[in-house]
Amino acid sequence: MNILLAKRTLRTSEHSQVLSERNFRIRKETGMAKPFALVTADWHLRRNSQIWSLRSDPKGDAAFNINYIADYAAEIGVKYMILAGDILDTPRSYSCCIEYLSPVSKWAKQSSSNKVLFVQGQHDFAVPPWLSLLEPNEAFIWLHLNTFTDPDTGIAFTGLDYLPYFNDHVSYDYMKDTVVITHQPWKDFTPGGNLYLRDFCQDCKLLIAGDHHAHTIKKLANYDLIIPGCIAPNNILEFLLTFGFYVVYIDSDLKFSYEFVELPRRPFVVLAETALPVERATQEYVEKKTEEFIRSHKPVPVHLQQPVVLIQGSSEYVRHVKSGLTSKFITTSFTPPTETDTLPERPKLEDAGSIRGFYINYYNKQHPKLARAVPSLLDAASGGIFKKEAVQKAVDILSATWESEHASDH
Repeated sequence: MNILLAKRTLRTSEHSQVLSERNFRIRKETGMAKPFALVTADWHLRRNSQIWSLRSDPKGDAAFNINYIADYAAEIGVKYMILAGDILDTPRSYSCCIEYLSPVSKWAKQSSSNKVLFVQGQHDFAVPPWLSLLEPNEAFIWLHLNTFTDPDTGIAFTGLDYLPYFNDHVSYDYMKDTVVITHQPWKDFTPGGNLYLRDFCQDCKLLIAGDHHAHTIKKLANYDLIIPGCIAPNNILEFLLTFGFYVVYIDSDLKFSYEFVELPRRPFVVLAETALPVERATQEYVEKKTEEFIRSHKPVPVHLQQPVVLIQGSSEYVRHVKSGLTSKFITTSFTPPTETDTLPERPKLEDAGSIRGFYINYYNKQHPKLARAVPSLLDAASGGIFKKEAVQKAVDILSATWESEHASDH
C-alpha cells in the first residue's frame, strides 16, 4: 500500500471520544490542570520510513504515528509540540522525509499560538535546520542556545542541540529556571552519557531529553526529567520497547504533571527456540498470539496489521519456523553464531556497568546490526537508571540465546 495513505488515515469518532474522555479524566485528577505541551523525539525518519535499519519494508509505521501525534495535539488543545532531536535520521534528508512532517505543519497552522519548539540531535544536525524550513516558518522555533517565553504563563523554554563535548567558552546561565529541551544523554543520571548536566545548569523547571529510545521519567533533586523515547522500532530488538509520547499539563500554580500516551503499533510475535519447542511454532500458534496482541493494543489501520515474527534461535529452527508460516507474516530472525571466539565470563549482576558493557561488546562483535538496540533495551528495563532488579529483566532477555550457545562454558 502507498505509504502516503498512512498519512491520510483519519481516526474514527469512537477514537475521538476516547481521547475526550481521557482528557476530561486527567483534568479532573490533576486539579483542572490544562494540557500545555506534547513532548516527542527520536522519530529517525529516513527514506521509505523503514522500521529498522537495512530493511525496506514494512513501511508506514512512523508515518502513521506522526499523524496520530498531530491529531492528538489538536484534540487536547496543547500550544506547544516539543521535538527533542533526531527527528530525521540523517542531515542529508529526502523529500519523502519532509513530506512525513506535513501533519506537524498542518497542526501548527491551526492556530497562531501553536508553536513547534525543537532542538537537533547528532543524527539530524544541519544548519539551517530542516525543520526551520517548514511552513509556517514563525511556528518552528530552533531553541539551541536560544530562549522562547510563553506569553500567557511567563514560562521560558531554552534548548541545547546534541553536544559531543563541553564548550567552556559559552555561558549556559540562560538555562536556569527554564524548561530545558536537549538531545543529550546526560551522564548525571543516564548510562552512556558523555557530559554532566551540572556543567550547564543546576536548577531548571523541567528537563526534556532525547537520544534514549526507551521512555523515562525521573524526579531529580530540583526538577523532573522526561525522555519520550521513539515512536516506532528502528531495529529488531526495539520491537520489545513501548512507543509513545508525553503530555505535559500545567495547573493554576504553574506546576507540571505528566502523562505517557502509548502509540498504536504493528502486531509482533517473538518465537524463541529456548522457550518454544519447534513443534509448537506453527501458523496456528502465531495467529493465536497475533490475535492476543491485537486485542491488548490500540487498533492500527489495515496496512499496518501485517504482523512481524521475530525468530530467535539456531538457523535450523529459523528455517523450520519460516517454512511453517505463510506470507501473511513478515519474518525476521536473530540467529546466534555457530562458531564464536572465546568470550570473557559474564560479569556479576551487581556490577551493572560491566553487565551493560559486556552485552554491548558481545553484540558489537557477533551481531553488529543489533548492537545499537542493546542500550535502549537495557534502559527500558531499568527506566534509565541501573538498579539490580531492573537490570535483571534486561539480562533475562539478552542472555537467552547467549546462554544456549555457551552453557558448556559455565
